[in-house]
Amino acid sequence: MVKERMSNIELLRIISALFVTMLHYNFNEAFREVNWGGHNFWMLNFFECVSIPAVNIFVIITGYFSCLSNNRKIGKPLNLLVQKAVWGIIFAMGYGLCVESSTGLALMKSILGSVIAPNYFVTLFIVLYIVSPYLNLMISSITEKSFRLLIIYYFLIFSVYATLMDLGNELLHTSLFDAGSPVGQRGSQLGYTIVHFMFIYLLGAYIRMFPFKMSIKKSIIGILFSLLLLFCWRCFDLLYLNKPDLSPALSYNNPFVICLTVYIFLFFKQLRINSYVINELAGAAFTCYLIQGYFLKEISISHYVNGSLLGMIIHIIISMVTIYLISYIAFKMFSVTLGRLLSKIDIVIKY
Repeated sequence: MVKERMSNIELLRIISALFVTMLHYNFNEAFREVNWGGHNFWMLNFFECVSIPAVNIFVIITGYFSCLSNNRKIGKPLNLLVQKAVWGIIFAMGYGLCVESSTGLALMKSILGSVIAPNYFVTLFIVLYIVSPYLNLMISSITEKSFRLLIIYYFLIFSVYATLMDLGNELLHTSLFDAGSPVGQRGSQLGYTIVHFMFIYLLGAYIRMFPFKMSIKKSIIGILFSLLLLFCWRCFDLLYLNKPDLSPALSYNNPFVICLTVYIFLFFKQLRINSYVINELAGAAFTCYLIQGYFLKEISISHYVNGSLLGMIIHIIISMVTIYLISYIAFKMFSVTLGRLLSKIDIVIKY
């Protein structure tokens, strides 16, 4: 696979990692502590709508760059798993020794739990990495028209229809419509499924294989319109359904979230940026995803979400940027140690 470094897409990768931090900022503490109905409350929910395409963006980038290669290096998924284990051990030991003063068996249980605890994104991303060459073989053998129809059918069935089933459950306060979901017995599961990840991968592949022109102006209009519809849906959840937690409005497979993802990607794809700094910092995006949760517990979120609106926004920005810079340092430390050893594993699976 040819290693391409497009600074515009690398910048989008960094922004996606910041979006993930924003999502976890909200659900770790902010949504629990903020006063309902105030300016801060609505701003946090707006930021949630802006940030919800984060995971989709990671996957669509993967589809864009991976669709033309059917070779997969064993070292890549192994690197992700080792990073997850290493950061889990380090932070479990640090928290156990310095905060909880744990020793002996309690500390060992904490470390073991952090290592073996499943992470849905890591799991699904590795599965997608393994099976994606078969998707590539399929789409390389069909016409543009057939591929376009596949995208349309996939979108209508696994996004629009699946979301309508979830919405039916939400409106009627039932789980009856789960039986009608095309994804599984538990509904679409907010898009946390390989079914959805494969769809977003195919979207990225389609954009790469059959590029189409869309001006930056139209991309911006698409972003704003999708975001407006998504935020209106979120307001409906909050005002009429009294549902502040996860809902179809904030599902990765929500049609508006998917449209927002595509428009954001198309916008950044058209930018002309060439920056060594951006390319260098982008390497830490996945590390940021893995470790940001450990820092969000310690940044006094509850203190700021009920202060001034400006103070909260500044706190969010400083927190996201600081966590990313720490992630970059952690990424570089890993890269020159275990990462260097893992890079020597040159086993390639050819499909």
